[in-house]
Amino acid sequence: MAFKGISVVRACIIVLALLIFSLLLRRQAPTRHPKTHHIIAINKLLHKLRGECVTGQIDVAQNTIEDVRQEWEYLDVVLRTQAACSSDSLQALDSLVTLMLNKDESKRLLPIVLAKINIVNNRLDKLH
Repeated sequence: MAFKGISVVRACIIVLALLIFSLLLRRQAPTRHPKTHHIIAINKLLHKLRGECVTGQIDVAQNTIEDVRQEWEYLDVVLRTQAACSSDSLQALDSLVTLMLNKDESKRLLPIVLAKINIVNNRLDKLH
């Protein structure tokens, strides 16, 4: 009889543990503001762009700038304003990367491009 009591207690503990586990699984992660997703995506793309410029992959860097521009436009839509996220810095960055296609200019422009990427990152940090 003592064994039946212990097995019932064990069964209750297991059922309770499974119930708690299922409730924890159902609990959803906290929702983020829609702009956060785009800011994170832009930060990742800018990091990728920085690496591509440093390694001299300028053709790939131009594609990455287009991806950044697209995410930036989505961010403008989410914030419902053009003024908060002016794309002047992106246009300047795009122009600089295009100039880097010339191998002679590439080494000279690299510090300027990296500084411009930092400017865009700082602008994004202010949106947080």
